[in-house]
Amino acid sequence: NRPVDLKPWADLNVLLMNFPDQGCLESPILNFWRVIQPISQPLTKSTWDEQSNIKLGRLHPLIRDKAVDFINAAAAYGCYLRVNETFRTFATQNQYYMRGRDANGIVVDKNKIITTVKGGHSYHNYGLAMDLNDVNKDTKKTLPYNEDRWKKIGALGKSYGFRWGGSDFGSFIDTPHFDMPLGYSTSQLLTKHNNGEYDSNGFLIL
Repeated sequence: NRPVDLKPWADLNVLLMNFPDQGCLESPILNFWRVIQPISQPLTKSTWDEQSNIKLGRLHPLIRDKAVDFINAAAAYGCYLRVNETFRTFATQNQYYMRGRDANGIVVDKNKIITTVKGGHSYHNYGLAMDLNDVNKDTKKTLPYNEDRWKKIGALGKSYGFRWGGSDFGSFIDTPHFDMPLGYSTSQLLTKHNNGEYDSNGFLIL
């Protein structure tokens, strides 16, 4: 796809990211402009679950097929993985970050902490990560956590090139999380974002 000039919108996004008032995170107007959002793309191959297929369309095209192959391989082993989230806006990331923290960002409830990074510093913000649920195929309800089962799922995901939140992030455990950085740090991706290096579908040019 031919690149388009999104630099003006990226400049606006940088301005909004640096608003000093934490309360601005709740503004729907600011949230709308906080990140350039990708257009969901049709898949060249699909999984067993239509909801997952829609969300997988918002993964970066360089990892999309690998995600589908991973989920299909898990299904072949009897583990039906349903996509909970792929792309995430900076605003949503900031809202997740504030869970379990006070207005100054100080942790007040460790049990509510679901992320250690703010908007712009998660691979979700660039369509390079996904969160998966292990579900019953028929009811699509999430199954009770089973450590051995998730270790097998994690190992399978890693065999397709993904990092797994259950083993690859030190002391912070995020079992449903899989990402594929493609050799980029989130700081490098944020620089590309700030420079407006997007294709016509809203995905970073990598």
